Amino acid sequence: MARTLAQHVGIVQPDYRMFEIRDREWDPTIDIPEAIVQSHRQVAGSSGRVIVVTTADWLAPCHLTIDVHDEQPPPPGEGWHGRVVLPLHTQEGVVSVNQGTLGDAAGLEEISLGAGPGEYGFAVHHRGREEARRRADAIREAAADTDDEEDTIAAVKALAGIERYLIQVWPVRHA
Repeated sequence: MARTLAQHVGIVQPDYRMFEIRDREWDPTIDIPEAIVQSHRQVAGSSGRVIVVTTADWLAPCHLTIDVHDEQPPPPGEGWHGRVVLPLHTQEGVVSVNQGTLGDAAGLEEISLGAGPGEYGFAVHHRGREEARRRADAIREAAADTDDEEDTIAAVKALAGIERYLIQVWPVRHA
């Protein structure tokens, strides 16, 4: 039975409708297009050095929980969708959650994965994506005839936490 070693929780502001989980030593100029293409097809994608998660909206902040386990855990309880299992190789066994041009997410800048350098499995689950998208679209539609862009942006950002992600992480042991 998998044991939870650590839990990291924070709010992530997507940049261009995405955020990344990446090895701190990864060079962001390589590999990322492959992960982005995958994430558009299945919510999350991996190049092996970076995981990209595509969000429902580009302004609404997302709630993120990363649970670090000692071995592969069972899927979470009811209400979570889209289990996508992806690989990530780390040089030090430490990752960060990056918000693109906004930098690392507060409190998620340095996440130890517990077993040092090597390969890890990341199971990405989500909930609230459709509700966040629907509510953000309704806010924009209601504001379409107004010139108050700042109020529209503030209203969409107030949807913070409706879109939620749970990412389970564990070391991959090769036989």
